[in-house]
Amino acid sequence: MFGIAPLLGLVETLIAHLHIRSTLICLGEDQIVQPEEILAFDTFVGFVHPHDVTTMLSSMAEPPNYLLVICDDIIIGEQTNDLERSLFGEGITWLLPEKSNVDYPSMGLRLDSNVLVHSEPDSFGQISLTEVYSVKNETTIRGEYGTYSENAKKLVTGPSKWNRRTNLEGVSFINTGMQWDPLIVDSASGNPKGLMIDMLRTVTDRVNLTLEYVEPPDRSYGSLE
Repeated sequence: MFGIAPLLGLVETLIAHLHIRSTLICLGEDQIVQPEEILAFDTFVGFVHPHDVTTMLSSMAEPPNYLLVICDDIIIGEQTNDLERSLFGEGITWLLPEKSNVDYPSMGLRLDSNVLVHSEPDSFGQISLTEVYSVKNETTIRGEYGTYSENAKKLVTGPSKWNRRTNLEGVSFINTGMQWDPLIVDSASGNPKGLMIDMLRTVTDRVNLTLEYVEPPDRSYGSLE
């Protein structure tokens, strides 16, 4: 179990770095926190028990901008199976300890999820951060997010979010298209050609995406009805 006290500097830095509006601290029953340590955060709105986290977040009426700090060894996945996937969208940033018992595949993660996992401080006061997200909830991806120095009170991160998340792990999508010379040629073959197809393949190569090309069954462009 990893308490909140060693994380106060990191939490304060993330609040500024991510422009957080509200901060919630999730504590177990045996966790003790000095109120003055937390109340120093302008964004602090309260504590929440592990069993109440998902119920409270899913009941929010307005779009959230929350930093949720998990300090207890709770099984996140079991609590979120039946909740809307928006719980792990861009509006909520989760900060989880590396040793938490988290079932990531069942969390409903998305490509835009903000789930950060922190290590314990090393002998130099450095905390490593990784980010966890998913493509179509099929592949759980973990990537390096940055390093926080307790001594310097500084967070060093790499490229921006969408420059980091450019590898979609070969996940498959279906692309429908109709014959439209010279943009789409041989559309019924399963291996079409043409200017539009060349553009699509450039994008799929760049982000490691697999496309299956099919014609609409009714050979129609669709309608407004």
